[in-house]
Amino acid sequence: MKRRGKGVAVTIHSSGLTGGNDPSEAIVRLHADGSVTVNIGSVEMGQGIKTVARQIAAEVLQLDPNLVSVIAGDSDADPMCTGQFASRTTLVCGNAVKKAAEALKYKLLEYAGAKFQTPVEKLIYSDGIITSILEPEKSVSIKELAGEAFWVAQEALIGIGRHCPTFAPRDNETGKADFFQALQYISCVAEVTVDDETGVVEVEKMYVALEMGTPINPLLLEGQIEGGAGFGIGFGLSEDVLPYYPSIKHMRTSFREYRIPTALDMPHIESILIEKPSSFGPFGAKGCGEIVANVGGPAIVNAVSNALGGVKFYELPLTPERILRALEEQRQKG
Repeated sequence: MKRRGKGVAVTIHSSGLTGGNDPSEAIVRLHADGSVTVNIGSVEMGQGIKTVARQIAAEVLQLDPNLVSVIAGDSDADPMCTGQFASRTTLVCGNAVKKAAEALKYKLLEYAGAKFQTPVEKLIYSDGIITSILEPEKSVSIKELAGEAFWVAQEALIGIGRHCPTFAPRDNETGKADFFQALQYISCVAEVTVDDETGVVEVEKMYVALEMGTPINPLLLEGQIEGGAGFGIGFGLSEDVLPYYPSIKHMRTSFREYRIPTALDMPHIESILIEKPSSFGPFGAKGCGEIVANVGGPAIVNAVSNALGGVKFYELPLTPERILRALEEQRQKG
């Protein structure tokens, strides 16, 4: 007989560290044709930093994002980045890109000010065009300025940005410190069916609510949530490495034995994005990396326990064998 159950899991995760020495740098360059290149040391491994960096630079410079290209992860050519961890990339690297774009923007204002013989504070920068407040007929596009700088003045229009979270000192008496610059919050509800004759679990629906500041790209965040749900299904139901520590010989040597979820295993997933701007991130954003993978497995375990009348599980994954064994132990206890 198939039994139905629902389970809930909640957690928090850091976004950026405040232990010191965790910088990222960015370089934003305007070319003669009006296009922009962003160089960052962060690595694009599917989390979307190239898209986010493009959007941040385009937002600051008020340009079409299609004019912005991003070069990431070239340790020989790109600036410093300490790595991808602690969901820090959008918060730390994103701030560096924002600062670099702002530095370039100010350099453009200075260049236009010299051209118009107008103080920078008397200029308006809007939609990629700089206009004099004192003489509105004087205006110039960013593309025109870029061409003049390159071909006439022989100048490079480059902005450099660096961001490092503020160091949080430790209380010498208590040892406490605010080690995280921002926190993300997530909850997950899983709905499952469990066949009490075969022990097979089917995840039918998952609802995930995520608070991660202001989303720079909601579609990317939904992709992160769905990918994290896949991680949770794998952790909860199928992924296992035997015979465990301290042995270094794993029985799972290929994806034939180490089974990860496929598209056919994915349930209906409803993503709920809760916006609460962060004062630390670029445009109010926070990171969203590890946290999405942390709640799916526990929610599934709780749902299976609910379906089976409160049977407790203390090992993952919930293989059919473990479920049938737990049911048998429950029957023996009466």
